[in-house]
Amino acid sequence: MARKHISIDTIARLSGYSRATVSRVIGSYGYVSEKARNRIEAVIKKYNYHPSGVARSMVSGKTHTIGLIQTDIRNAFCNITAKAIEDVIVGHGYNLIICNSGESLKKERQSLDLLLGKQVDGLVVSPTVDMDGKFGSIFDEIRRYNLPTVCIDRPIPPRFGIPVVTVDNHQGGYRAAKYLLSLGHSRIAVVTTRLPLPNVRERENGFYDALEEQGIRRMEEDRIEIPPIQSGREAEGGETPFEGWGRFTAVFATANIFSIYAMRWMKKCGYSIPKDLSLVGFDDLLYWEFMSPQLTVIVQPIARIGELAAEMLLHAIEGRGPKGFERIVLPVTMEERSSTKSLCTADG
Repeated sequence: MARKHISIDTIARLSGYSRATVSRVIGSYGYVSEKARNRIEAVIKKYNYHPSGVARSMVSGKTHTIGLIQTDIRNAFCNITAKAIEDVIVGHGYNLIICNSGESLKKERQSLDLLLGKQVDGLVVSPTVDMDGKFGSIFDEIRRYNLPTVCIDRPIPPRFGIPVVTVDNHQGGYRAAKYLLSLGHSRIAVVTTRLPLPNVRERENGFYDALEEQGIRRMEEDRIEIPPIQSGREAEGGETPFEGWGRFTAVFATANIFSIYAMRWMKKCGYSIPKDLSLVGFDDLLYWEFMSPQLTVIVQPIARIGELAAEMLLHAIEGRGPKGFERIVLPVTMEERSSTKSLCTADG
């Protein structure tokens, strides 16, 4: 039998109190005597009444929903940050709507339009860029609607006036290079992306800064570029694998998806890790520990990025958050495992 829905008017009649009093109990606002509250709540419980979200938003002026625009929901970084954000906001009575831009400025704008149509109370976004490194038009719309927003992962210019939570990407790349140099490696490839992503570029700059300190010049032919990952075929390594691994003794992959590419391509070309090539990745994911060899990685606190972004956004929605640009930069660490080997001899 279909469940019968009852209205506020019905609850008012069954409880013996006015519609206005019932609305105050449901909306948790205004004064209601304890006797009236107990009676109304008993009727609500008896008839399993669930208030309309639309009706509640008309009363409170809020939908208690938050939007999240991610760049690629297949990426573990996006999964982990989404869960961390949801864990925080659910405890404050909010729900999460997740959209996927797929590294497309067009889809990113469509996602924002959808979320604005849903009248979300706030937004967390990991922004994408075009091939010239330019951000999309969503920030103009965000300002126009005065929508509380926090960016994650990718640093954005202060002119946008939006707070961002990220990590010390430069230090991450620098630490990766210093570690490989300490193992005696000097011919090191960097597996990265064609897209000029600001966080990835910071990692590369940190890496090359460490090499230059040791007198090792930056060579463009040592950068192995992966095309933007926008199709399932590309994500499964459908492109022709890089075959020039023999020039190197070590590889630094600037993101977790690039570590996967590098390992697949090395295997296809007959190279073994770390016997033939040492590999350092960026991002510590659960499955790295269960692989053979276990991957040495630069660790960014992914869950903490999501938690901080959610906390900052809730404060902004409540009028207690930062007004304008603020950049929170979290430190990175390193997890040394078995995907690297030393080239140094026993006598140094």
